[in-house]
Amino acid sequence: MFDRTNLQVLANHARAAAENMAHTLHRTAHSAFVKETQDFTVMLMDRSGATFAVPMELGATWYPGLSYSRAIAMVDDYRPGDVAFTNDPYSGYVATHAPDTHLWKPVFVDGEIVAWTGGHIHNTDMGGAVPASLSRALTEIHQEGIRFPPMKLVREGVFDEMILRIMSTNVRKPDLNIGDIKALVGALNTGERKIQAMVRK
Repeated sequence: MFDRTNLQVLANHARAAAENMAHTLHRTAHSAFVKETQDFTVMLMDRSGATFAVPMELGATWYPGLSYSRAIAMVDDYRPGDVAFTNDPYSGYVATHAPDTHLWKPVFVDGEIVAWTGGHIHNTDMGGAVPASLSRALTEIHQEGIRFPPMKLVREGVFDEMILRIMSTNVRKPDLNIGDIKALVGALNTGERKIQAMVRK
């Protein structure tokens, strides 16, 4: 049973873990959207996909209250090292437009998922009608560029190269997109290690 003091200590550890995730992403990202405008989020989520810890300051503050539960449920057979993703606003209801790419990772302890790490980045370009995939002149979602429904991007620690090739072929700045996505995966890995350390304590 947790008393108030222990709960505060746990909350501080969780917040520090989220801060470490943000630091990892910010330091390793490639694009100005992440490094300068800080258009990203990172978070720790409970088993249901509800957020319980975010960094103190974020450039994008509207995502931390979202539940990833529907997006999580659209992918089967999670294993240690897996990372799933989507940028489709109509699949899982976490993305707001195609440039916002959301990733989430299960955190396993003793063979059981105890939590999730997650986050989003604003990709520089997702193809579509105009550079950067943003314009008030766009009239339908298909003009924003390529969309990926929830699926595994990393399987047991190994990137799905076919997905990366499909993305790279369809966007104008593949180096920035892939670099930022890999930076976010690194941030999720940081959060995973922090949660596992908290559980061990």
